[in-house]
Amino acid sequence: MSGLKLWLLGCLAACSTTLATAQNVQWASKVIEYSSEYTDAGMPGQFAAKQAVGLPSCNPAVISGSFECAWSPAEPNSTREEYVKLGYATPMQVQQVAISECKGAGAVQKVILFDTKGAYHLVYTNPKPGPQATPGRLNNIFFPLTDYQCNAVMVVLNTQAVDGYNQIDAVGISDSADSIKIAINLAPGILTDGQRENLGPNINSETDELLPVISPDGKTLFFTRQGHPGNLGDPNMQDIWMAEIQPDNSYGLSVNVGAPLNNTDNNAATSITPDGHTLLLLNKYMPNGAMEKGVSTARRNGEKWEAPVGCNITNFYNSNMYGEYALSASGKVMIMTIQRTDSRGGKDLYVSFSNPDGSWTEPLSMGDSVNTAGGESTPFLAADESTLYFSTNGLVGYGSKDMFVTRRQDSTWTSWSTPQNLGPLLNSPAWDAYYSIPAKGDFAYFVSYNNTIGKADIFRAPLPLSVRPKPVVLVTGHVLNAKTGTPIGGKIIYESLSTGKELGIAYADPRDGSFSIVLPAGEEYGFLAESKGFFPVSENIDLRKLSEYQEVKRDLKLVPVEAGSIARLNNLFFDTGKADLRPQSTKELKRLVTLLNEQPTLSIEVAGHTDDVGTDVNNLELSKKRAASVRAYLIKNGILEARLKSVGLGESKPQVPNTSPENRQINRRVEFKILTI
Repeated sequence: MSGLKLWLLGCLAACSTTLATAQNVQWASKVIEYSSEYTDAGMPGQFAAKQAVGLPSCNPAVISGSFECAWSPAEPNSTREEYVKLGYATPMQVQQVAISECKGAGAVQKVILFDTKGAYHLVYTNPKPGPQATPGRLNNIFFPLTDYQCNAVMVVLNTQAVDGYNQIDAVGISDSADSIKIAINLAPGILTDGQRENLGPNINSETDELLPVISPDGKTLFFTRQGHPGNLGDPNMQDIWMAEIQPDNSYGLSVNVGAPLNNTDNNAATSITPDGHTLLLLNKYMPNGAMEKGVSTARRNGEKWEAPVGCNITNFYNSNMYGEYALSASGKVMIMTIQRTDSRGGKDLYVSFSNPDGSWTEPLSMGDSVNTAGGESTPFLAADESTLYFSTNGLVGYGSKDMFVTRRQDSTWTSWSTPQNLGPLLNSPAWDAYYSIPAKGDFAYFVSYNNTIGKADIFRAPLPLSVRPKPVVLVTGHVLNAKTGTPIGGKIIYESLSTGKELGIAYADPRDGSFSIVLPAGEEYGFLAESKGFFPVSENIDLRKLSEYQEVKRDLKLVPVEAGSIARLNNLFFDTGKADLRPQSTKELKRLVTLLNEQPTLSIEVAGHTDDVGTDVNNLELSKKRAASVRAYLIKNGILEARLKSVGLGESKPQVPNTSPENRQINRRVEFKILTI
């Protein structure tokens, strides 16, 4: 079967890790020598000696099986001594070595320290190595404080003493008598207790509810059901379901979304765009009805979903039987966890970018800050397009897999902050993944097996401020015919005013013209609607100082391209009292050039207007100069002078009374009127 199933694993034993006390602790910085290492031809970095370098990657108490982020000798039960020699960045006196034995605990037979002169010192010998009560442990070995500076440690294993493979995750040294402990890198201010809210019987059933996807406005929940009698075809397969939030903030009864999103294979939605009109779907839907590895998108046309279309990703392949995908709010960036030849672990985080023709770029590894020799999975890119949540077993957590948060550091998408654990309210001793967060960032939606109605249920819990996304503005409104006020379906485009770069595309509902877009903090934006036969009246918003989530309502008007129509050019910018066009005006002017080129018989009159601040004479002169600047730009860009007029009307035709700063802003404008067509 080619479809990918979304299996969630069962719970594991509880974790007992705590934060490390204040002490001078070093973890190895390099590999000096080793006897052998296990090599997997598919993943050569896993189990290598270099995996014993750096901070611990796990709490050995919760590892139930083989751990890829640890050094493992090439063979189990070797007849020779197996060893690894590790170096430390700063020589120091030592009275403790801590060895994270994540599999085959009890095989450590010797610990040898090396001083800065290269002399070795045997500080620990175990005369009776053998199996321990648990497969993994942090083995703290104490001895008198050395009178020399140590810069290397050799750990020697008797692999015959403990049956099977033996694995060392990390080796720490300290000059303290306090036991070294393995620390979970908790995000600051994280909640350690609180209430998980089961979403109730309208969402959760006796079967498995998996993979919640909350819409950015928090009003629609998509999720996957497995083994439900309401599924299409074989109920043991997986179908997409959805539910709408009600006026009292409860969820309505969930419904199967039906065909064409669901078929007889496994189906799952992984992302929904802010406009509610585009879903990212697991698996590539083929024209013949088959399913292949990959991902697809589906567009909603009114009340109905169109047939999913497979995404064409350059040089796409995934060597793992599983894969997870997330689409950005802009629809231009896709995050995926897949396995490729350059992966560090079974699955790594990759990023792909949309091309103008609708295809996607070759997946690019997102770097060592977020990828480990373990397995990364279930990415979720927040609406700010810089905060990423993902699951991994390659970082210390509370269970077999935990959810972490990381922040994008630059525009390369390969530089990320050190991932931080989301804490015990959102992570458990079990396998934790599949988080989804609305644009507001107030709640995390997730799957749990604890206190459920049936098997796996969907819960939500408050998200602490420290791990919420950066603030965004949710802009909603309607696309309207500026002449008649009737709603129009169309494409919504938003762009950076500082760079002119198109940042995202959304779609208005053809039934009522409603639209929704998300704009992250830190930028000045222009946004507009496009529809054939109309010229867009653009809007702008300055979010450079945005400090908290906001919701803004803005209708977008489309002016019919017909004689007598008047369109306001909102995204023209001038310095106070001047007529020189600022660079942010370029995109707006280019749209007017395009219209005139597409309609070679069309002629227009450009009119400048001011508020009532200043003298009538000065205002009239300024309005004339600003209109003339627009006309000059059009001529410079190939439009015949005979098709263009410009006039200045000063303060003579206000749209609203000049009684407030906001009203005066409305009255300061440049418009064009279509004279002939």
